[in-house]
Amino acid sequence: MFIRFFTSGMPLPQYAGIFLTAVLLWAGVLVQYPDNPVFYFQCQWVPVVGAIQGFSQSYPLVAAGVAVVFITIQALWVSALARIMGFVSKTSLLPAFIYMLAVGAPVEGVLALQIIIANFFVLALIQAIVYACFYDYPLKNIFHGSLMAALGSLFYLPVLGLWIFLLLAFILVRAFSWRVLLFALLAFLPVAGGLIIYYLYANIPLSHLYLHQFCTLSWSMVYALSPMQLYIILFLLGVLILLIWLKVSRFASQVINLRRLSSVILWYVLFVVMLCGFVENPLMQTAMLAPGLALLSGDLAGGVKRRTAGNLILWLFILGMALLRVEHLIFTG
Repeated sequence: MFIRFFTSGMPLPQYAGIFLTAVLLWAGVLVQYPDNPVFYFQCQWVPVVGAIQGFSQSYPLVAAGVAVVFITIQALWVSALARIMGFVSKTSLLPAFIYMLAVGAPVEGVLALQIIIANFFVLALIQAIVYACFYDYPLKNIFHGSLMAALGSLFYLPVLGLWIFLLLAFILVRAFSWRVLLFALLAFLPVAGGLIIYYLYANIPLSHLYLHQFCTLSWSMVYALSPMQLYIILFLLGVLILLIWLKVSRFASQVINLRRLSSVILWYVLFVVMLCGFVENPLMQTAMLAPGLALLSGDLAGGVKRRTAGNLILWLFILGMALLRVEHLIFTG
């Protein structure tokens, strides 16, 4: 049902379906906003997050509306990237639909406006890798991608970890050289250095920044998950394993550029999952995980059996999201 609709050759109904999905996912937030919205993103020590959270708490309905618009734009951007990479057909909006479901998984996910803004920088970083694979100018693209990783960390600290992923991706898609590393450092160090100076000047303890987990690669999940939140996380991990298996099984039949980009997205997913242990609530990472899920989802559209299995997975995920919202309503009264 869903897969057939969003892979059909009817662009206008597909776009209407994307906007209807946005309305259905967040109608409850937009129509009846909670008096005391829950912001489970607690690292307000990141420079611009304090201002964004202040705006969100002062004008919650406006912040939620802006977040929904941003998510819709990002979903369409992901679909465009999937078409450029050759993961889906030129008329498919399936990645956009998957992206919106993944970002909408947490009940309060739309309220974390700073994470939604950070995803623009994440998508720009992925786009820089794609352009480096298909076009020339690797130095320009590595500079652009490094700058996006650094700027994104001003909104959501784990984006900083994607800089290492960017270097690995360029090793996979381009010939790596000292000049590529130099341009990556030139874009990354000024912003990252300014971030560190800000932390030192503000006398922020490392226990609040979770930087010691980054340095020692030690996970620390301090957020207590509800049963349905745990279901969503485990379900997403199961879907990821399935999509990774489908992608790897097709490596032998893919052309070289498609194989390289597939490897890049697999590494992206691995990095994002690894970064889940460095935040208070792993559900916060669904926004960063959404591009990887969306780009890998094209493999669900191949063959009748895959479509049937893919539709079943989508129905189970939507059921889990509905139950999570019911659970949220019960606990919040």
